[in-house]
Order: sequence, then structure tokens, then C-alpha cells
Amino acid sequence: MKPFVLGLTGGIAGGKSLAADIMREYGAYSIDADIVSRAVTAPGTVGARAIAAAFPAAVSDGGIDRRRLKEIVFSDRAALAQLNGITHPLIRAELERRIEACDRPAVVLVVPLLFETGMNDLCDKTVTVSCAESERIKRMIRRDTVSEELARAVLGSQLTDAEREKKADFVLHNDGDMASFRREVLSFCNRILPRA
Repeated sequence: MKPFVLGLTGGIAGGKSLAADIMREYGAYSIDADIVSRAVTAPGTVGARAIAAAFPAAVSDGGIDRRRLKEIVFSDRAALAQLNGITHPLIRAELERRIEACDRPAVVLVVPLLFETGMNDLCDKTVTVSCAESERIKRMIRRDTVSEELARAVLGSQLTDAEREKKADFVLHNDGDMASFRREVLSFCNRILPRA
């Protein structure tokens, strides 16, 4: 039996991972597109070879220097589109395979670019996590040790919270403290996610 698939999205550093962690505690099986992305572009994979061929300046010690790759693609829209053209089909195929293999009643599909990539069509329902842009920039600088300029460039490559909220079936707000957000996510899970 196909599981209920909930697409979880939101802007970078907005709280998607925290929401996914809480949903896993609730009992949902989680598939994270960022983790899948690393797997399909790991050294020796078709994805890694294609990225190395397209972006030789991002190759270091035989592997992909992800920080350098990020600097290249987030300063050049054509380069970002080229990278997405390589990675998104590989990611989608692996997400589909993992959903098909899942024997749990609910899957949370964590995809930062859920609507931008059209992967929302893999989902029964979608939810986005919204958080003030200023807070997300602070988190990115602290967490990823990137410049404010790069943080803003990454945010500029994604839909805004308002755009995601129009497309999503549900919205979770992560502008308060962690305990409040946790309560909001658990309440959402109780209403939406089937349990084993």
C-alpha cells in the first residue's frame, strides 16, 4: 500500500529540519532531499562525474568542493540552472525509489525546492515552514559560516515564504521559541499524519 506522502518545504535555515525531526519522533518516515542529493553526487557516482565535468573549478582533491560550488552557482543563474539540470533528475528518481520501498503509513518528503522542482506532484499534501528572512540570514551566517552576501544570494534563488504559502496546503510558523514551534508541529501531525 502506498504511504501518505507529506511534502515538507521552506526556505533555507527556516526550520524544515527541526520540523522533520519532530515528525520523525511522531512516527513518520522521513526522506530528506538534501541527504539524497549528497548520496547521488558522492565521489564515484554519475552525479559527481557530471558536476566535475561541468564545474571543474569546484573540483578539489578529486572530489567536489561544495563550498566552492555554492559560490559559483549562487553568483550565476545559468550555472545554477546547469547544476539543477544535473542533480534534480537524479534526486527525483531516488526519492521515488525510496517512497516506493517504504512500508510505513506516512512519509515526510523534505525538499527545500519542492515547488520550484515540481516534486510536489509526488505528495498527497504539502506544508511549508515560514520564518522571518532576517532570522534565516542570521542562522545561515552562524550555521554555515557564509557571508551575508552569499546568504542573501541563496535566499534570492528560492521562492519567498509568501510564494510558498500560496502553493502549500498548510503553513507552520517558526518565528517564536522552539517549544512553541514543537507544539505547533505536533498539533499539525495529530491532525494530518496517519499513524502506524
